[in-house]
Amino acid sequence: MGSRAHRRGRAGWRAAFDPGLWRQGLAAGTAGAVSMAVLGCALALARDTTGHDWYAAARITVADVLIGAGFDGGTPVAYRNADGAVETVSRSALTHRFEARWARLDMLEAAWEGATLGALCGLGGALLCLVLVRRPE
Repeated sequence: MGSRAHRRGRAGWRAAFDPGLWRQGLAAGTAGAVSMAVLGCALALARDTTGHDWYAAARITVADVLIGAGFDGGTPVAYRNADGAVETVSRSALTHRFEARWARLDMLEAAWEGATLGALCGLGGALLCLVLVRRPE
């Protein structure tokens, strides 16, 4: 089963005015950009982050959520530094710790850059495929 262009005999410049072909191109471009953005984000997080970044980001996020939910901010929690030393600090002090904040910001930055690069690559790949598939016969 061919596309609408093949059934109606549209090729060349007449295909540019067919809304079905534009819709197919838009769907392919969107699917390519979204899938490559997810893949790029995952690859950037795997490549550019460390285990301590994940640990620190998880600890600070849990502390933020618990304080936001109404739990006591002065409750002591254990936190492992990047060098492996374990400290006991309060929840509110953990949320203001620069090392943990930088780790979370590094992760967010890596995810954003990977997703952006992936989306641009996905759009470029989809456009390249559309150019190769939709060229006039």
